[in-house]
Amino acid sequence: MDRFRYIRESKNAGELTAALVRIPSMNPGTSEKQMEETVCSFLENCGAMLEKDPVRPGRNNVIATIPGEKSSPMLVWICHMDTVVIGNGWTRNPLEGRVEDEKIYGRGACDMKSGLACALWVFRKTARMVQEGPISLEYPLRLICTVDEEGDMSGADDGDLWPDTGRLSALCGA
Repeated sequence: MDRFRYIRESKNAGELTAALVRIPSMNPGTSEKQMEETVCSFLENCGAMLEKDPVRPGRNNVIATIPGEKSSPMLVWICHMDTVVIGNGWTRNPLEGRVEDEKIYGRGACDMKSGLACALWVFRKTARMVQEGPISLEYPLRLICTVDEEGDMSGADDGDLWPDTGRLSALCGA
């Protein structure tokens, strides 16, 4: 059984957001592993180079890169995979990822699973277009999905993330 099929076959970034909200990824903790596996599954076979960057035991950043004709500068999108703890006061199941009146409810829907879903969706589409040939990139595009943003920022502080290929043209993140 392919447990990631529903993620890979999501029809848009909204569906992907709701699916990501259903994955527990509260920090502190080790529950980011399922997010890491989900991100890798979503991006597999899209033509991007994928790597896992160990940050802490069992907690890996995911780095996906679409090469360009030149190696630098590089555009980097950075998103985090963890959320804050669920806490009290929820009127809906925080891990249901319920879509109601065109809004998605659940832990991480705004910070940061919607942004992560949008970045994943556009990155995968771009990688496939480069792979299939309708477009090419002059410069590389990198998507970094980090762990521990809601804690000690150890994923973003990891020195292995930042390319040695010259200056970045832009760093976009939340």
